[in-house]
Amino acid sequence: MINHRKIILIAAIVAIGIMAAFGISQSTTCKTFLGNKPWIRNGERKEFYPNGNPRLIQTRRNGKSDGPFTRWYSNGQKQLEIFFSQGKREGKTAGWHENGKKAFDGQFSNGKYEGIWHFYDTNDAQVAEMTCKNGIFWEGTDARYLNGVLQISTYQNGNVVSSEKRKD
Repeated sequence: MINHRKIILIAAIVAIGIMAAFGISQSTTCKTFLGNKPWIRNGERKEFYPNGNPRLIQTRRNGKSDGPFTRWYSNGQKQLEIFFSQGKREGKTAGWHENGKKAFDGQFSNGKYEGIWHFYDTNDAQVAEMTCKNGIFWEGTDARYLNGVLQISTYQNGNVVSSEKRKD
């Protein structure tokens, strides 16, 4: 039987990680505009919370993320650490819960999910494991919200072997 509580936690962790990896938020943009012409940033981008704690530090080259990207919660705890190469996610990545405990770890290759990804609850207990090959969910369970509906899928050999939709 599927533990839906753990799956919802995993979906939230993945969503936060993806949002942070792409710098998605209501108060940030990746370009600075001068008049009507976009000015693509090169160098280090830094943002801070109103309390002075860092929000993110990102290295950009030719308008693309290139180098380390680190994001923090407003309480100062690290949220995400990822590396980019010419705009593509590359290498090891990790995310943390707001209490400082690890939320997930995994790896990207050429911008795609690769290898074994681990997901942890707020007490450091591993709650799930997903194996990815060339960006494809290969073995394990994936859960995500799509238009207010929870979609839970279990994968074997890159194929969905079971799928369930649930409306809250």
